[in-house]
Amino acid sequence: PAFVQFDVRVERVFTLREARLHVYLDLANANFAREVLRCDSLAETNPAVQVIEGCVNPQAIRYVLPALGLRAVF
Repeated sequence: PAFVQFDVRVERVFTLREARLHVYLDLANANFAREVLRCDSLAETNPAVQVIEGCVNPQAIRYVLPALGLRAVF
């Protein structure tokens, strides 16, 4: 199945005497897209089995992965 991920990064730079301080926030998968981790390859004859885009019984999660960071440049 297709997977589209949208990442966002916001960064602010503070200038101190002889240094720069970078503070940032990263959001991986900011669009909260569903990522399929596992598909069964064998087609089931049971009509109750979920089939999405050719993937039988997909195991998927939705997540947003935040990262907060600090970097100093001298």
